Amino acid sequence: MRKRARKIELQLQTVCQKTKNKKRAMKKLLLLPLLFALSMTNAQTVDPLEYATGNLNAQQQLLSYPLPRFQPGHTMNRNFIWFGIEYFSGQQQPGVNNQQMIANAKVNVTEFYKNWNYYFLVNSNIGSYSTPANYADTNNVLSAALTAIAKRNPSYKTSAISFWPQIGGNISKSTLTDNHYIRNSAGQYLGTNGSVGTSKIWSPMAPAASIIADGQKQKGYLQNLVAALGRPLTILNENGEAIPLVSKNGVALTTDPAINTDYVSSGLSVNDYRGNKYAYQTKLYRDQFMSASPGTIFTHYALDGQTDYRPVWNQARTINTQINGKYYPTGDFYPRWPSN
Repeated sequence: MRKRARKIELQLQTVCQKTKNKKRAMKKLLLLPLLFALSMTNAQTVDPLEYATGNLNAQQQLLSYPLPRFQPGHTMNRNFIWFGIEYFSGQQQPGVNNQQMIANAKVNVTEFYKNWNYYFLVNSNIGSYSTPANYADTNNVLSAALTAIAKRNPSYKTSAISFWPQIGGNISKSTLTDNHYIRNSAGQYLGTNGSVGTSKIWSPMAPAASIIADGQKQKGYLQNLVAALGRPLTILNENGEAIPLVSKNGVALTTDPAINTDYVSSGLSVNDYRGNKYAYQTKLYRDQFMSASPGTIFTHYALDGQTDYRPVWNQARTINTQINGKYYPTGDFYPRWPSN
């Protein structure tokens, strides 16, 4: 009887222990969502702009990364340096003066060219520090130092960037005659969406002479670069962001009498018309200066398949020069945080 009673007692203890374990397990399961919620709350308190401490600087990272492998003789298009090579090379960083930044940039641009399939950037803004005297100052002017390297290496495929809005041209002025700006029949200025305002918005019907003058001004800057380089560029990218694209709602087109007359006679849809005029004005500007660098590929930021806030592709693609018989889009992306 004692053995049997002891056996029953042990069985009861086992059952009790299993019950306790189940309760503990349930408690753990119930706690998991709470812990997850707490962890998410804590995660949201982390500053997404804060980099981890102890990282290498940009140049150290570039020079220590495993190199990409390209098939010998590949024909892939080169990448284009559109990020700020000055900042990448330490500009405004503690302990980095202008001469050190230039020394870093020379190493970095060469590294990007030789090992990462980039064009060799010679000037990130051809309208800035672009006199013959600037190009002679290889110690203090970054574009001069980079252009000198490319000149010593005639096989290098070179790139540069132009900025229409930054040359002080007509496109940026608000003091021109009223026919440069979008207006209603009462002479009131209109925004891109057709609303009355005080800002003067460049018109799709602005006089061609004002655009031609801007292109001629840009030509002088490009001539100085080509002279310093000793040969034409391989590729030039225009930043654009100069000509405003009127809204797809069509109000601005139909409210300005001059634009409306042209729009109706074109027979185009609103989207095709605004893309057509954008392309016409841009090419009018482009064609004034590209002769200064014969054979150079011209591309324009940013032309792609987006149809709301960019000119429609079927009208705008001819702004770009064909590469290998094709029009390539110039889409963009902006990494916003250190985490992406």
